[in-house]
Amino acid sequence: DLARAAIDGDAQTVWSPGAFTTADLDGSGGVGLLLDLGEVREVRGLTLRLVRGGPDVALYALLDEPDVRDGVEPLGDPLTVQRGVRSVQRMEYSPVEARWWLVWVTGVSPTPVGTFTIEVADPSVLGPG
Repeated sequence: DLARAAIDGDAQTVWSPGAFTTADLDGSGGVGLLLDLGEVREVRGLTLRLVRGGPDVALYALLDEPDVRDGVEPLGDPLTVQRGVRSVQRMEYSPVEARWWLVWVTGVSPTPVGTFTIEVADPSVLGPG
């Protein structure tokens, strides 16, 4: 399971949705990494660690597991939207209680071989205060 590589504690393993021919994910509208905290927790931020910076991401906090097969519009507004995310990007906001955290990627970075992707290694949540 590729998503497990994002949270295995090893910065050398990553989650990636694969390669795209354009920075807008070939017009797909986005792709997401869903994080399950196991229980509802208060979170005030998320730190993303990426192989290379540059992607555009939105962050959603949810009490119930989302179904994103039809996109993220039914989820409402994201907590934060970040464009041109750095290789280590800390995203902070007012504390929110949720179990499920969706990192929704709408733009990806160029690779040395001429394709575009995002590679996430060990995101971490920031607890209260």
